[in-house]
Amino acid sequence: MVRKNKKANKANIISIANQKGGEGKTSISLFLSEALSEKDKVLLVDWDAQANATRFFFNSVKKNIFDCLGYRGAKTIPTSDVILKITDNLDLLPSSIALANFTTPFGVEDFSLLKDCLIQVQEEYSYILIDCSPSLGLGLENALIASDFVLVPIQTRAFSVQGIGDLYSTVDKIKKKANPSLFLLGAVFNQYEETRSLTGLAQGVKKYFPVFDTFIPRREGIPQAQVKRKMLKDCDDKIRKPFYQLANEVRERIDVQKK
Repeated sequence: MVRKNKKANKANIISIANQKGGEGKTSISLFLSEALSEKDKVLLVDWDAQANATRFFFNSVKKNIFDCLGYRGAKTIPTSDVILKITDNLDLLPSSIALANFTTPFGVEDFSLLKDCLIQVQEEYSYILIDCSPSLGLGLENALIASDFVLVPIQTRAFSVQGIGDLYSTVDKIKKKANPSLFLLGAVFNQYEETRSLTGLAQGVKKYFPVFDTFIPRREGIPQAQVKRKMLKDCDDKIRKPFYQLANEVRERIDVQKK
C-alpha cells in the first residue's frame, strides 16, 4: 500500500518524453527518480509497453498500470493496489506488454485515463515521473494531460534533433486544448561527450525547448548498471554526480515556475 505523505501536497508530475527511441528516457527516468527520492517521496510510472523500467526491478508483476485504466469499459482496480515499493522513498507503478493495446481512443474520456489513475495517489508523493513510450500517440497525449511538466532527453547526436518540432507541436496542442498549466521544464542532453561541440545542437534544441545546464555524460557504466539492475546509489561517483545535479536543477526549475 502507498504510504501517506505528511504534507499531503499534490505531486509535481513530470513526463519524461521524446517520440524518438534510444534517447535515454528510461535511463534518465530510473536514475532521476532515485536521485529525487534521496530527499522526497517519488513515484516512477512505467508508461511504456516495453516495460523496461519495470523489468529493471522485477522479473514479472501480477498487476500493472493497464489494469487501472478502464480502457474500453474494462473493470479497473485502484492505483494504490498496483504500486510496488522499491525503497522507503521510491515506488513504482509497473507496466507490461498489455499497454500495447492502448492505442486508439474510443471516446474523449480515453485521453485522461492516466490522469484519473494518478489523481488517486498524487497527494502521496512530492514527484511523479512518467517514463513515456517513444510515440506521439494516445499514450503520450495521456501523459501530457496528466502532467505539470515535460522533460525531454536528447542524445548528443545531430539526428536526435530531427523530429523535436513534432514533439513540441504535440506539447503545444495539449497545452492549448487540454492542459493549459503544462510547462516545458527543459531538454536534457544525454550521452554527452566533452570532445564534441554542442553549439549547433544546442541552438537547434533551443528553438523549441529550454536546455538544462546539467548534461548526462557518456559513461559505459550507465547501460552496464541497467543490465545488472544496479541502482544509482551503488554506482560510482562519476555516474551518481550528474543525476544528483539534475535532480537539484529539476527542483529549482519547478520552484521558480511555481512562484
